[in-house]
Amino acid sequence: MATNSDRVREYVFNNYVLPARQRGQKHVDVVAGEVANAMKLTERNSMGLVCDALTTLKFQNEHGIALVKRAGSGHGANTVFTFSL
Repeated sequence: MATNSDRVREYVFNNYVLPARQRGQKHVDVVAGEVANAMKLTERNSMGLVCDALTTLKFQNEHGIALVKRAGSGHGANTVFTFSL
């Protein structure tokens, strides 16, 4: 059974990483608040869930990407993750 973190990682892969690769991009930016809103995550800790899910080596290793930059407020909606593809 997929966890909420698994669902976040799958959503980001399908909606950010894969399309960026198909466009030939070398990097992709993911904003935590945009992911939470698109997935309709309303729990109090939804930003923490998104941020934690995106910083795991599991996510990076499964999809052959690397987190190269994290900017913004810790676990806030404006946190931006930059991945190299």
